[in-house]
Amino acid sequence: MAFSAALGKSCHSTLLRRSSLQKTFKQASAKHLSRPVVPRLDRRIHSKQATATAPPASLAIPPWTDSEDQKQALRQLQDKMNKCAYGQPDEDTLKWFLRDRKLDADEAADKLTNMLKWRQDFQADSITWGMVAKEADTGKAYLHEHKDVNGQPVIVIRSSLHKTGEFSLDDSKRLCILILEKALKQLPEGQDTVLGVFDLKGFKQKNGDLGFAGFLVSMLTMTAVLESCCLQATACSDADWILLVIMCIL
Repeated sequence: MAFSAALGKSCHSTLLRRSSLQKTFKQASAKHLSRPVVPRLDRRIHSKQATATAPPASLAIPPWTDSEDQKQALRQLQDKMNKCAYGQPDEDTLKWFLRDRKLDADEAADKLTNMLKWRQDFQADSITWGMVAKEADTGKAYLHEHKDVNGQPVIVIRSSLHKTGEFSLDDSKRLCILILEKALKQLPEGQDTVLGVFDLKGFKQKNGDLGFAGFLVSMLTMTAVLESCCLQATACSDADWILLVIMCIL
């Protein structure tokens, strides 16, 4: 009996410690990851003390300076794309893909060809707002009326308003394309980055659309949708921490 009582007391103590650790981890996650999105964005945009900061060096795309190496890479890419069956991109687009691929003409040609093929297959140039108006009215994604402190357009994605199966995956892709292209048109000269704010506040399992998440990953890593734009993403959340971990992995 004494042994059973000691064992029971030990197990109870272990469970209490585990519960305490889980609570502490969740509080720490909330402290560092949970942030209101639009209000803070608005305050920073309107703050007189806000200052522009450059992106991390690892994410920065080198500028086009018309160096000899760049000109040579451009000629190589032009030769490769002259044989492309999916269209002929303009020079600015060629330059952006070369910058993105560190002047590797072969990699730039592959990435650019994949983007052009995807747009042709998906008929991206034929999409109209009328096709996505109902989904856009949910407010799940929109172009913010203000730019960030670097002058970049800001797209806000409110994940809790996206319900898997409510709209077709293709329609969600169309909405994504139109919002991104609208942001692209607002880029100031010399800028090629759009800020994407993923608001995970209230995110639940029903909002975890793996099909659309896969599309976003493809878009972010392969630039499969836009012709000359880098999407810089940030996530703000007070969702359950395990769901946030899953979304970060995706």
